[in-house]
Amino acid sequence: MNVNDLLAAIPDEATLEALDVAGKKKAVLDAIDAVIRALAAENRNADVWESNMMLRSMAAILRAQYSLAAQDLRLVLTPASQRQPGELLETAESMTPESLKEILSALRRIAAR
Repeated sequence: MNVNDLLAAIPDEATLEALDVAGKKKAVLDAIDAVIRALAAENRNADVWESNMMLRSMAAILRAQYSLAAQDLRLVLTPASQRQPGELLETAESMTPESLKEILSALRRIAAR
């Protein structure tokens, strides 16, 4: 994963402020899609940390908290050496890019609010 390219694809606060609600949702969903495509290109599942942060980002979209969604998406890209050990869920399972893509597709069908 080219982390710098992916970070650049995640909208910042100023970008989100300039968009209408539908634009905010699309910008964050497109950034999530870029991260999922990067995982698929590496032919690997998201690890537990990445899965958890990705799902938190998607849940924030459902609550129309687009800035929080972007922030949680940035956390997906946290290097393993910088992650908070307490945040790792020992019993959680990693997610395949395909399962993350299914969730993303469902989110795209839900109207922005």
